[in-house]
Amino acid sequence: MIMAAKQPNILILMADQLTPSALPAYGNKVAKTPNIDALAAEGLRYNNFHTTALCSPSRAALMAARNTHRIGLGSHALTAMGFPGYNGMPPESAKSIAGHFQHAGFETFALGKWDHTPLPEASQSGPFQHWASGEGFDHYYGFMAADADDFRTLLFNDHYPSETWMGKKDYHLTTDLADRAIDNFTQHTSIYPDRPFFLFWAPSAMHSPHQVEKKYIDMYKGKFGMGWDKTREEIFAKQMAMKLLPAGTKLSDGIPEIPRWDSLNAEQKKLYARQMEVFAGMMTQTDEQIGRMIATLKRTGQYDNTLIMLTADNGTSGEGGLNGLYKE
Repeated sequence: MIMAAKQPNILILMADQLTPSALPAYGNKVAKTPNIDALAAEGLRYNNFHTTALCSPSRAALMAARNTHRIGLGSHALTAMGFPGYNGMPPESAKSIAGHFQHAGFETFALGKWDHTPLPEASQSGPFQHWASGEGFDHYYGFMAADADDFRTLLFNDHYPSETWMGKKDYHLTTDLADRAIDNFTQHTSIYPDRPFFLFWAPSAMHSPHQVEKKYIDMYKGKFGMGWDKTREEIFAKQMAMKLLPAGTKLSDGIPEIPRWDSLNAEQKKLYARQMEVFAGMMTQTDEQIGRMIATLKRTGQYDNTLIMLTADNGTSGEGGLNGLYKE
């Protein structure tokens, strides 16, 4: 084991289906994400960061630092095909960067979504070479699926199934994952204060289903009555003012599948505005959990020596059709 002096810790925050323009740091005027805003203010904001339009290829590519087709994930792991580049089986030569951190003396943690394990292997019986544990993570706690019920879901604690939510009235998955990250930070720092860690934190947010306590939804009641056309214009103008877009950029006309807001009836407007209230509430709740993790790093003296990256696997998805799903 090689132990380099004063190596920085690494914390990757992987949001799910979160488009940059949903964040105030990228021009949104309605959302409240003060903790993400603070990270952006202290660091760098990227405006040319490429992902695929699917979760498992983006995640596997980030972990392997290779093009998706080079690791067999030209498509989603659940749509694997018998062709090179699409078989859904990352080779041994292209596994996660976590293995390199392990060899460098880091303790490694993966928390949350891990959905690029081939489906026949996603059980407590393994095999485990495509699990987080088989890709260089000492510890794993999360769900082996594309999405999850944030109130009641099956998690794996390392290789063991766990229903942590049972008996907990106020359980929420994102909070649970933040609790586990905080435990990892504090326990690791208590035992190995000079040993670096690598933690990959991947909540279900903002993937559907959008589920959050009512108090967060109520924060945004009536905030989206202007509709999506006006919202697009405001975000675009803000991004231009922030110089996040190249000079001379023009706002597109949108796509014909999305009707103009003014053409909708009152019931449709009420539905879509409500959906955005729930989305924004869930994003704020997620930001609060990120804030709790950051506060723990500061309290334990690790913040100034931690490299933090916030990214997402792809932008907002059209699952559920134009109207969404009320029950998945």
